[in-house]
Amino acid sequence: NLAIALWKAGDLTGAIEEFRTAERIAGPRPDLLFNLGKVLLEAGRSREALPVLERAWEHHSDKSLVGTLLAEARRRAAGQP
Repeated sequence: NLAIALWKAGDLTGAIEEFRTAERIAGPRPDLLFNLGKVLLEAGRSREALPVLERAWEHHSDKSLVGTLLAEARRRAAGQP
């Protein structure tokens, strides 16, 4: 998908836009939310990633995977390394 291709190419802003478009079209799919949260975190937008990852955690089957990333987002949003 285009969002993944942009992400792999290093276009984080483009990837975020495409993930958001996909979410509007497909709805809040857990895998989509996880990837959006991950790219937001990679882009340094941890506060924006938090609610996305919280929604992903609620619906994703791999709680440990999402939980690890969610904990990282919480640390970064709190200003911790």
